[in-house]
Amino acid sequence: MMVAAVEHCSGLILGQVQVGSKTNEIPAVRQLSKDLDLKGRVAALDALHAQQETARCLVESCRADYVAASVKDNQPTIRKNLEELDWAGAGWSEDKFDKGHGRLETRRCAVFDLSDPKWNEICKLKGRKQAFRIERTRHVRKTGKTSRETVYGLTSLGADKAGPDAMLSLAGNHWRIENRLHYATDFTCDEDRCRARVRHLPRNLRCPDLVNSFELNQGRFFQP
Repeated sequence: MMVAAVEHCSGLILGQVQVGSKTNEIPAVRQLSKDLDLKGRVAALDALHAQQETARCLVESCRADYVAASVKDNQPTIRKNLEELDWAGAGWSEDKFDKGHGRLETRRCAVFDLSDPKWNEICKLKGRKQAFRIERTRHVRKTGKTSRETVYGLTSLGADKAGPDAMLSLAGNHWRIENRLHYATDFTCDEDRCRARVRHLPRNLRCPDLVNSFELNQGRFFQP
């Protein structure tokens, strides 16, 4: 398995690293981060990579920022802290509407400033400065069914760099990897049926992976 870094705006693959046979993709992401020049950039991570050492690697070693696009049950204490914040007093973005794939979707984002020392004992992810909450409502036109989802995340970006609207865009751009990389390898390149097995041939033929990747933002929202 490979872990790849994908640039949001262009979809370019910036680098990839193979996951060792006796480990997983978490340390592979840290290794790849150190191999790339991430200074002044923003790395968008999924829930698996909301890890203390990964955040420390990005903020301290790489001098980059991060957006943990979702925090789930692999970090139960942080997740509970996020759910218990007083989101009624947070700043909210404008509603964003999308139409596609037979769905109508509305999203909005709230951002909660955690930079005050009184918040030091909650949401303990290295370097975090803000928490965010994204509410999604999806309506499937064919079935008429409506679903609602709430996602929580953390970022090292301060309030001076990322407000609610910018955070909504950053978190949304994170999922572009599904169309720009995962779909291309799975369907366009038909990777699953490839039978190349000799030496380095599988890696040479392979588009950078797949299931557990992370993405990078070029910095159009923010100055380095």
